[in-house]
Amino acid sequence: MNDAGHAADLGNVRPLQPARVLLTGRDMRFIKVASFLLARRGFGVSHAPSDRELMRIADEQTVDVVVLDASRSFTSALRTAAALSAAHPHLRVILATDRSTPDVHSTYQWIEKWRGLDALPDEIARAQLGLDLEPTPPAAS
Repeated sequence: MNDAGHAADLGNVRPLQPARVLLTGRDMRFIKVASFLLARRGFGVSHAPSDRELMRIADEQTVDVVVLDASRSFTSALRTAAALSAAHPHLRVILATDRSTPDVHSTYQWIEKWRGLDALPDEIARAQLGLDLEPTPPAAS
């Protein structure tokens, strides 16, 4: 997640076009809120309710960043992220967890699903700019 220090990482650098974001998961409340926040910031947003649909959309459409709802099963989300990364290495993946710290180390960027939702647009911008190599630790609350 971002805190004030991480916002400076982005500086005045902006991607040439808004990221095309694919949200995936079954929590429609999360999908609707995230879609609203992202669309308000100018991102193109689509939704895949299942892993099968996620792979189909990634194969057929141009997608820059995928946000996987990992709150039901972090392990399953990691498997999905790995399969997606293997098929589409250019895609950036962000995991939305229900914990402040995932149980396992992940090479994928992550946010805390509800407490970090306001930081999701910035995390997507970081991913699009290639600044997602290390997960950002949660801000102290």
